[in-house]
Amino acid sequence: MLPDFKINRRIPEARQVDFISSPDWPKVQELYQEYEPWKQALTNGEILAHTAIEYSIILFSHGFQARGEGNYGIAAMTIWRPGVRVDADGKITLRPADEKLRLPEIAVFKPELANKFVEMMVIGHNSLFRQKKSNGHAERQSAEKTANIWLHIPDENVDSYMAELETKDELTFREAPDITPGVGLVTTLEPCPGCSEMIITAGYDWVLSLNEDKSHGALHPDRIGGLGSGWLELAEKSGINILFSQEDDTANQMTYLPKNLATLVARLFFETRTELDTKIGEGGVFKQIPGVKQKP
Repeated sequence: MLPDFKINRRIPEARQVDFISSPDWPKVQELYQEYEPWKQALTNGEILAHTAIEYSIILFSHGFQARGEGNYGIAAMTIWRPGVRVDADGKITLRPADEKLRLPEIAVFKPELANKFVEMMVIGHNSLFRQKKSNGHAERQSAEKTANIWLHIPDENVDSYMAELETKDELTFREAPDITPGVGLVTTLEPCPGCSEMIITAGYDWVLSLNEDKSHGALHPDRIGGLGSGWLELAEKSGINILFSQEDDTANQMTYLPKNLATLVARLFFETRTELDTKIGEGGVFKQIPGVKQKP
């Protein structure tokens, strides 16, 4: 169970009127009804933590929010495990001081995690249309927020930035399953070529795709070669462990995902994209900006 994540997500009020008129709205309602038993199982503590099943339930709720905001229904989660024990006061050091780079230490205090190994979870969801960002893919959003915490946000603003993410349920800390350090990414759908290249260069130790995307995905062994020999070589040199969910080996909880749940997560993208694909065809993200002329 992951009580720190609020999974009772709803369509933001500002978007409800517009979205209810969308041709995809009935399908989204249908999918959410199918999702509710899974959500209830997580809420009741019936789902094991650190499993593909848990990740799927959490990320579906964020994909649902993404679609409700007028974006594609995809979400991703960066999981950072430093492999060190939190100190007795609950202090978690996210970035040690580095005098050469003039970087002071950044830390947070979580007393409930004192003397435990910890993981930080950072969630991003597709934001193409709401933020008018052509690179607003879920994987990039998650990676960007993580990098902001570690490095990019001015030091005096880091605390407020993390507090904002926690308020929006996009950042949480909890006890890690083991002491093995590393940074991983879980995404509801196999990443596209652009996001796959980002994942390879970002330094992730592992990536878990909950579903294949045979048309647009680029990380599966059958498709990664399409990125070009240079990218394939970089992926091999980096040692990144590329994982996909599977339905046969129930003992492998990291990747085991019942077919009906995997399919439900995939359908949130594949069956609710009609309106958004039309917008892309009409000129893409930039042409959705007020005042920009549409295609004739």
